[in-house]
Amino acid sequence: MVGLTAQGATLAASSIANCEGHAYLHHFHRRCRDPRRGPVVNLEAWGDMTNGEPWLWYSLFHPGQIAAFTNRYFLGSGFTKSLAFKLFDEDGIEWETVSDMGTRPLRRRNARIVYYSDRPSSMWYFEGEAGQADLGMIAEHIAASTPAGSLFWSSNDNTKGAIERHLGADNYQRPRQAGTSLLMSYDTAAMFYAAKPSPQIEQAIRALGCEADDWIVSNEYEAVLQFVTRTSVRDVTSTRDVVLHVFNRAQAEYLKAFFDAQPHILATLDKVDLDLSTQTKKAPGRKPLVLSAEEREAKRLADKEKRKLAMRDRRAPRIPREFGSS
Repeated sequence: MVGLTAQGATLAASSIANCEGHAYLHHFHRRCRDPRRGPVVNLEAWGDMTNGEPWLWYSLFHPGQIAAFTNRYFLGSGFTKSLAFKLFDEDGIEWETVSDMGTRPLRRRNARIVYYSDRPSSMWYFEGEAGQADLGMIAEHIAASTPAGSLFWSSNDNTKGAIERHLGADNYQRPRQAGTSLLMSYDTAAMFYAAKPSPQIEQAIRALGCEADDWIVSNEYEAVLQFVTRTSVRDVTSTRDVVLHVFNRAQAEYLKAFFDAQPHILATLDKVDLDLSTQTKKAPGRKPLVLSAEEREAKRLADKEKRKLAMRDRRAPRIPREFGSS
């Protein structure tokens, strides 16, 4: 965490912005001057910059920075479970959920969520020989159990070869499909996707009082949710059953929690045992994300208190050893 020396506190942001040799530090210094948004860096001292490794810094946007408006609205799926929400300093922020189901009639329907492993997804596994073989087995199973022309699928770019052989290149869609309604004619989707924070990002997240799992929820689970809900489940007038294939249980439970909150959708989980290589390994013990309403509220309050303590520590003036003015 970066703190200002007495000399650094006297420097105006405009002075650095107009300095030809240090203008690139303008935004960094401006953030250092804000006690709420002080940057997190991967250095302990300025001298560490000479070791040849890149130096990184992170700082947070805060809703209070939009000072011209009395009310601010955040529109997004799963916002209160997102990393952004958890990183906001909640002091002085009063959150109010605004939900409107609209006037369209909702037709009851079923959503079957199929998963194949209890192992967390990872690029290291997907790209390896065992992962490619497992993805091929899964894709072959899906192709054999799905009517032709009723499915679209996606995966990480570097891992799609094994899937493409069975599900076809023409049925592939890029992972980021949030917002589109062009795929609503399909009743089946398959998404085999991994997104994990880099060591540098994970270090910054922990320094700011959150965990790597919070990043995974926003960047992996939510990407999977947005992709598979491009199907006919997006059409509230449809009663057709949908089948959604994902790799692991954690992703499947995240989908089910979303559908369980919809009054017109009955969602079920179904694990298909294909004797994958992952089944001989003990899965890491990440806790399931599906909690009762009471458990979710208790966890929210506990997390809120944890973040307040972390932010209080952040505000305390700290001058890292050997740091000069920014």
